[in-house]
Amino acid sequence: MNPRPEPATVPAASRAATLLQDADFHDAWRISSARTERSALAHFIAAMRTTPPWV
Repeated sequence: MNPRPEPATVPAASRAATLLQDADFHDAWRISSARTERSALAHFIAAMRTTPPWV
């Protein structure tokens, strides 16, 4: 079963939040994972391996 993405908020104290202050639009999503041994980078790489070429 693939986890479903959920809307996420950008942490107020993050560097990204300061860049978004004047933005007209931003998009942030999150998923839960049982693979807690993976780093954020490892999750990203795994997702890119399964992303269809047309994306």
